[in-house]
Amino acid sequence: MVRPASFDRNGMKRGVWDEEEDNKLRAHIDRFGHDNWRLLPLFAGLKRCGKSCRLRWVNYLKPGIRRGNFTQDEDHLIIKLHNQLGNKWSAIATHFPGRTDNDIKNYWHAHIQKRRARHKGAATQSSDSNSSTVTTGPNQNTPAENISVFESKADSDFNLDNIVGGEYYGVDENIMFLLRDSSDYEIGSWNLSAAIEQDYFNNMNFGGEYYGKIEI
Repeated sequence: MVRPASFDRNGMKRGVWDEEEDNKLRAHIDRFGHDNWRLLPLFAGLKRCGKSCRLRWVNYLKPGIRRGNFTQDEDHLIIKLHNQLGNKWSAIATHFPGRTDNDIKNYWHAHIQKRRARHKGAATQSSDSNSSTVTTGPNQNTPAENISVFESKADSDFNLDNIVGGEYYGVDENIMFLLRDSSDYEIGSWNLSAAIEQDYFNNMNFGGEYYGKIEI
């Protein structure tokens, strides 16, 4: 929204320029030039400050100013120069004949910077989505899941062998069965079912001397 013209306490006009003011400024500069912007409003008969006159001339009234959309080549050059010079818009504008530093600055903030922000946001969202995806294979479990499966398998195998070998494990209350500590086996390849089965036959063959003894 354009701010309507007003006057400050020093009598200086602010806000939108009218056609009469433009004609006065243009006529004075065409005849005398603009060596001193601070004194120019006084000699041109304008109730404006020197900065307002300079910006009006450079950005709007100066002959040869090129308007319209920026081309793709100009877009790429602005990005390249901004990476080298930063926000030195006047220095960047010297590489664009007919373009003002104000136009280039406005284009940077309104188009290039917003486009970069959108791309960055999309890339961040995509990265977050990928990081939340499970990457384990179809037969792979996490360490915690492996422990749970191992314990469940051990309980199942022990109960099964206990039922099958009931004649030894459950018939006589005086039979004391001491299961060998799991550290005796290599945990990485320990098969509890096979171990119990082998220990059962060993115990039967050698009279239970290793795990315990049968009291009659």
